[in-house]
Amino acid sequence: MEIAKFIASILSPIYLVLGLSILFYTKSWQKLINKWEQDHYSMFTIALAQMFIGLIIVKIYNVWVWNVWLIITIIGWIALFKGVFYFLAPGSWIRPLLKTCNKEGFIYFGAVFALVLGVVLGYYSYFA
Repeated sequence: MEIAKFIASILSPIYLVLGLSILFYTKSWQKLINKWEQDHYSMFTIALAQMFIGLIIVKIYNVWVWNVWLIITIIGWIALFKGVFYFLAPGSWIRPLLKTCNKEGFIYFGAVFALVLGVVLGYYSYFA
């Protein structure tokens, strides 16, 4: 559990800043996603980072127990899967996903989700 708390204490501020950034600069994020739609190869660095971080989390904390720390395991597996997906999926699969993600409602949902995730992880890693 201490490892999960440590990972959560790192991820919490990242998710909080990401969520706030998306809320405050929605148009800039939409422009970035538009660029990714046109050239999804520019996402390879992000995909590599996601795969790397996901693999580290899964290797360090892969505990499937029904408690708040399950979030850490799920985040690790999702990051690993996304990284692998971006490397192996053809562009004809990635472009429609990016187009879907670039809808304003979807972007706001992602921002709120990141904020909630950051608050929950922060609460349990710093205060509980």
